Amino acid sequence: MDHVVETVYRGLAVLRAASGAERERTYDELQRLTRVQWDHRDREDPPAWARTLALRQHHHVAEELLREPSLLLEYDAQACERLLQVRGPSTLSLE
Repeated sequence: MDHVVETVYRGLAVLRAASGAERERTYDELQRLTRVQWDHRDREDPPAWARTLALRQHHHVAEELLREPSLLLEYDAQACERLLQVRGPSTLSLE
């Protein structure tokens, strides 16, 4: 567990040290990778996919049902900055 926490904080430190342009390039690269994973993933069988969509309709508008929830949307520099400000050892919760 210590290794995971240490790795996460090292990653956050790298993001904090990066310029806004570097953060956006990193985000864009992750966005492309998640799109490739989504486009080439194994498809569920139809009944399982119908159940998944039925569950999603409680949390997403109709236009978003077929989009994988893990796909990254547009980069938001302010949201990234807020996240980096609030995440640190003092806010760690391992419960």
